Amino acid sequence: MVALHEEMDGVLLNTVPEVEEEGVLGVLDWETPAGKQVICVGPQLALTHRYDGQKTVSPTTKRKEDEAVAFLDEAHASHGSESVLFISFGSMYFPPPHQLQVLLDAVIATEKPFLMTIPGAHGDFPVELEEKVRKSDRGLLVPWVDQQAILAHAATGWILSHAGAGGTFQALSQGVPMICWPFATDQPQFSLWVTDMLDAGFYLIQNRTGPAASLKASRGGPAGMRIIGTDEAIRMELDNVLRQSQGMVGVRKRANAQKTGKAIWEFIRPEGGAWRELDKLMFRYLCSANGFCGLRMSLYP
Repeated sequence: MVALHEEMDGVLLNTVPEVEEEGVLGVLDWETPAGKQVICVGPQLALTHRYDGQKTVSPTTKRKEDEAVAFLDEAHASHGSESVLFISFGSMYFPPPHQLQVLLDAVIATEKPFLMTIPGAHGDFPVELEEKVRKSDRGLLVPWVDQQAILAHAATGWILSHAGAGGTFQALSQGVPMICWPFATDQPQFSLWVTDMLDAGFYLIQNRTGPAASLKASRGGPAGMRIIGTDEAIRMELDNVLRQSQGMVGVRKRANAQKTGKAIWEFIRPEGGAWRELDKLMFRYLCSANGFCGLRMSLYP
C-alpha cells in the first residue's frame, strides 16, 4: 500500500464535498502535502431522476408492466405522498429468518403500505412470511426494482436499508430519509454519517450479531448503549423508530435528507462541481498528453 501511494497521482472520491465536508477535508489534509491530487466526482446517479425538492407521480411507458410502480401509484392514491416504506437490503446481505419475521411484524403493525425487494441470491423467502405479507394487504414483495425510480416516486417516504454506498446516495439524492440496518464493511460508517452527521435517518443497533453484539454501541451517553439482541429488543427498537419516523423527529430528518438531495444534484448537474472536477482529470491525463482536448463536449448531455 505504501508503494502504491508513492506511485499514484491522486485520489478519486465518489462523494460531494458539501455533504461530506469533514471526510473530504481529511483526505485533502493527508494527500495535499504529498503532492497528490484529490478529485471529487460525486455519486454515479442516473440523470433521468433529477431531484429539485419536489417529487411527482410521473407517467412511464412501462408503468402498467411494472408491478412495483403500480403498487406505488395505488399507495399514493389511497394513502398520499411519502406514505410507503421501501425495504431493500441489496444483493449481498439479508437478515436471518427470525429477525426478518420481527421486522415484518413491526412493519405490518404500522398499517402503512410497504414495498420490499427479496433478491433470489438469498435463497427462498420463507413461505409463511410471504403469506403473512399477502394477507396483510399492505405489502408487496418483488425480486428486483429500479431502485432510483422507486426512490424518486412521490409515494416513497422512507427506505429501510443496509446503508451501502450506492443505495445511501440514491436515497439521499431523492430526499428520502433512511432507517439503517447495516451488516458489515462500510455500512456502519455510512449509517453513522447519515444519522449523526446529516441527521437524515435512524441507526438500528439491537439487530447486531456476532462479535459486534458483545460491544456497547457508541450512543446513549458516555457509557454507550448495551446490545440486548433479543427479538423483543429488536421489535421494541423498530416500533420506536417507525413511530418517530411519522412524527416531528421524522419531519426534521426528512428536511435534512431533502437538503442533502439538493446539494448532491447541484454538484453533479451538467456544468456543476463534479463536471469541473472531471475537467481537471481530463486536462491532466488526456489534453496535456495529446496537446489538445477534443473530448470535453462529449461529456455534457
